[in-house]
Amino acid sequence: MVIGTQFGSQGQARLERHSRSNPVAWAFLLPGAFSLGGLAWAARRRAWLSRLSLLALLGLVTVLGATACAPRYYYYNNGPPANPATPAGTYTVFITAQSSNGVTAITNSTTMALTVQ
Repeated sequence: MVIGTQFGSQGQARLERHSRSNPVAWAFLLPGAFSLGGLAWAARRRAWLSRLSLLALLGLVTVLGATACAPRYYYYNNGPPANPATPAGTYTVFITAQSSNGVTAITNSTTMALTVQ
């Protein structure tokens, strides 16, 4: 059994930023951008393609707007908050263990005192 306490940190942890691009993102963005450009170019010839290109552009804007509102956006860009310290004092730790021989189970419980300085 291991019981770990924590020393408080002074500042907020910072995440390291990666400047390299993600190839999976490019695999989705480039064909989509080319297809939107093709729809816009072909829309001059056919009237129904202008409606389709407008609908595709509306869908792209909707997807981009929805992905920017990720719940963990602040965490990814600012890092986790500072760690609070374990307050000094005496704590009671309740320990319960169970053992079995395959037929019957035996359960034992005890308490221990933990002192944090």
